[in-house]
Amino acid sequence: MINIRELASLANVSPSAVSIALRGRTGISEETRHRILKLATQHGYRPNPMVSALMSQVGTRLRRRVESIVGILSYMDLAHYPVHSTPHLYLQGINHAAEGAGYLVENFTLANDGHGSVPLARMLDARCIRGLIVHVKQVDFDQIALDRNRFAFVALGVPVKGDAVDFVCNDHGHSVQLAIRNLRRLGYRRLGLALDGNRPEHAESAMLSAMLLEQYRAGEKHTIPPLLSKDWGPEVFLAWCRRGKPDAIICSDHLALDWLRDAGVRVPGGRHGGNRGGVQDSVAFAHIDLDPGWKGIAGIDQCNDQVGAAAMDLLISLLNANRYGLPAHPRTVKLQGEWHDGDTAPPCAAGAGG
Repeated sequence: MINIRELASLANVSPSAVSIALRGRTGISEETRHRILKLATQHGYRPNPMVSALMSQVGTRLRRRVESIVGILSYMDLAHYPVHSTPHLYLQGINHAAEGAGYLVENFTLANDGHGSVPLARMLDARCIRGLIVHVKQVDFDQIALDRNRFAFVALGVPVKGDAVDFVCNDHGHSVQLAIRNLRRLGYRRLGLALDGNRPEHAESAMLSAMLLEQYRAGEKHTIPPLLSKDWGPEVFLAWCRRGKPDAIICSDHLALDWLRDAGVRVPGGRHGGNRGGVQDSVAFAHIDLDPGWKGIAGIDQCNDQVGAAAMDLLISLLNANRYGLPAHPRTVKLQGEWHDGDTAPPCAAGAGG
């Protein structure tokens, strides 16, 4: 990607003449203007969006805010997702980082925004959007009708198919290691990992790998095999509990708390379920992705607002460097979460479960 000085050298004119031509101002001949614009097209020149936004404000006292716009492409309404706060926290972090850098953010919910009648590319062009944060399923990125070379992309939360663009997410492996370390600190020894196998593959593999590595390092003779099942549900989960008899469970689904209690298992810090052929007397519980609205549950806060902010920071760096299109060497940025003590995993006597 060439800059204005390099374009001026190619055209054998001054940088100011190039700037005049690109901005459509008077002061140079039409012949020179056309020659500069032709060279700019041939060599793929694109203006730095932040510089363009700043220059547009020179001499305008009333307009003190930079208004370059970036877009978010998602198949859900990030602001009103009812199941978990993660999308809302992503958006909160994105907006905070964007505001600090002088950007505005516009959301495009691909499932219901009428792109059949108004092509997405036209909507983005109308808003001069060249930077996109993508929050879509891995298989869906190829279905988005855009010229990839005209945009800078950052995938958020879920990598796009083939890991084709820069990607930001929680460090899921570290989250499991952090949960294990704290549960052991609290006195638990027989730790089990139970995962819904329908989660994104990158998260599953990172969490499963972290658990197996910790078990290997501990040198325990009788470890509990992790549960990773696409047939995720109470029957599969409770059968795994019966076989392994963990004294503490690290889990990706808060519904598992209800399944345990309904089966007659005592989980600290909550209601006691009826005895329906209970799995065991009691078990501690730690969630791998806490929602701030949940009270009393131990586990990992993935700090998803910071994940969203990091995605915005990365996108701004791409725009400032005029790095458009799919990168030859995509980068992955992982942010570590935080452990929170909770009633579902109180301290116990060291080795009580062993």
